[in-house]
Amino acid sequence: MSDIGIDSYIKSVINKLQEFESLDLSEINKLSLMDRVDVKYVVPLPLLYQILDQCQPQYKVLEINEERLHDYDTQYYDTHDFKLYSKHQAGHLNRFKIRTRKYQSTAVSFLEIKHKTNKQRTIKSRVGVVDYQYKFEGKENVFISATSGIIAEDLKPNLHVHYKRFTLLNVESQERITIDVDLTFSNMAIKKSYGQVVIIEVKQNKIKKSFFTNILKELQVAPGSISKYCLGCISLYPHLKMNRFKLKLTKFHKKLEEYDFITSGT
Repeated sequence: MSDIGIDSYIKSVINKLQEFESLDLSEINKLSLMDRVDVKYVVPLPLLYQILDQCQPQYKVLEINEERLHDYDTQYYDTHDFKLYSKHQAGHLNRFKIRTRKYQSTAVSFLEIKHKTNKQRTIKSRVGVVDYQYKFEGKENVFISATSGIIAEDLKPNLHVHYKRFTLLNVESQERITIDVDLTFSNMAIKKSYGQVVIIEVKQNKIKKSFFTNILKELQVAPGSISKYCLGCISLYPHLKMNRFKLKLTKFHKKLEEYDFITSGT
């Protein structure tokens, strides 16, 4: 699939989003789900329009400044030997991801820590920052240490991710869904784009079937827990161990072959 084809699919998604009833940031913040369970799905871009078409009657879409598809920039941090990634790859619980994220639609930035507990819950904590941090100081050091037990001085920026996101909400089922498209991973030397990959995350207070997850099941889309951080690390750092992800990636690549899957890198 060429870049023109990818752009065409994304335009069709934007058009489909106009059919959804909208809600604003204050409404969606009422269901922040900073302490939650979440399930990830990785799907080919050409399936996204069909998913949206089927779920449209049941969900509302976040709208900010008359836009429904929003740009996100995220900088992840890890130790020089990728201790945080390694815990993910090994499937350890009580693990963390540390990042600064700029929400382009609202022009605000946060230092965020995501904690996957030994009860399979995700707890997100954050503090406001001026912009991306390449060296943590003061309150950031205290926040990182108090929240994760990690020494901030040991962290280095190792992965930048740019993508576009839209957010769906079903108030009745207390369910928040983020859908990320147009993914680009980069570091100081390499940039790789995954224009045909869509990462969907279903966020709930507790795991339960929903209208949305039933749609994915009918389309034979199985849960596939690989985060943007881990996918980016695999893409940019081929020396990293990735045994836990090999089977998932193999199955996904076979699915993508139906859509002429390519990635681009520089």
